[in-house]
Amino acid sequence: MAIKVSEKKEIIRKPEAFQINGTTFVYPFIGPTRCSEAITRLRGRMARGSQVASFLSELFTSKKRNIKPYADSIRRLLEDSVIWLPSKIFEKSCQVKDDKYKDGFYVENDFDGCMDSNPSEKFYTRLNRLEEDVSAGEVISGLRISKDGKVTFVPGKMVRFGKQNPSTLLRNGLITTIYGVEGTKQLASLARILGVSIRVHNNPRGYSGMACLGIGRRSLNFYILPKYVEEDNLSGSVADKFRQADVTHKGGYISSTRRIYTRGYAIAVKYTS
Repeated sequence: MAIKVSEKKEIIRKPEAFQINGTTFVYPFIGPTRCSEAITRLRGRMARGSQVASFLSELFTSKKRNIKPYADSIRRLLEDSVIWLPSKIFEKSCQVKDDKYKDGFYVENDFDGCMDSNPSEKFYTRLNRLEEDVSAGEVISGLRISKDGKVTFVPGKMVRFGKQNPSTLLRNGLITTIYGVEGTKQLASLARILGVSIRVHNNPRGYSGMACLGIGRRSLNFYILPKYVEEDNLSGSVADKFRQADVTHKGGYISSTRRIYTRGYAIAVKYTS
């Protein structure tokens, strides 16, 4: 059973540039397409989580004439898709004796938007490399952060999936790591403005995935989705697994979407300061 993905086209196609906080956001976005293809088509860098939060907040609250007309168009565009972010998440669930960090998530940020410098690297080899990076760094507010700031380990106790309110979202270490504290506040405020709930979804397949953001009709959705999966090769039990409404996960739960979005948009940015 193939998963159907609605590909709504942009209503406004004229190239536009939105300048927010010293960053130029390029529109139309790249997509809808797989993450790897979107990255190769970028003319600039992929917008970080904090930048996406700032852009969406400005988009839906600004009264500027060059921005306001795009709000409804982009909202409809994103209802059936996601925004890819340059943050890859690796789940660590190792029953290792004397390992106090045995459960949690590594967040690897690629600020250049290139993502996989070594796509053939094995999962556990990468986990060991990421662990070495954060071990050489420092601990800030319970988060273990590498010296260059590109890798963060978020302990499992600081992560919650499912429906959130603004206060629980701000305490969600995984979200604040990806979007920043200020960006998380902006997104929580945006959900209130749009009159939608907030949901954080894990990748039902586990192991690893790309951070994504979606604006649905009823909820603002934070996703971890595998960037290499195409809807054409999802069939049978795999497709059903993605569609499950609720999935038990480490004593908590994932309020999972009923359909998986494997195609999304990449937002290109060009720095002006």
